[in-house]
Amino acid sequence: MSQLANRIDCDPKTVNNYFNGKPKLSLSFVESVIISFELDANWLLFGREKAKEGQDIGIIEVDYKEKWIELLQENIELHRDLAEFYKEARILENEKVGAVANVRAAKAG
Repeated sequence: MSQLANRIDCDPKTVNNYFNGKPKLSLSFVESVIISFELDANWLLFGREKAKEGQDIGIIEVDYKEKWIELLQENIELHRDLAEFYKEARILENEKVGAVANVRAAKAG
């Protein structure tokens, strides 16, 4: 919630309230989300998106809740991958520090 709030320049409490359905979404909040994430307003508001320029397919019905879930799952996977990367980097750094200490000890000994 705080990352979303930072990205759209909004108070984290406001975002949390919106996600819990307390007040109705303000137009400025919706506009911030659309601009920050470069979303199609039709998709976000109505679950539909317009055909891309040059395509003659009219409006495509999209399950916007399913798309949000997919985006959230992708975000969670990216965070997991990043956490794993940092974990492995710490292990390698610790091994490097240990190897350096061993070399210094061997030279001193």
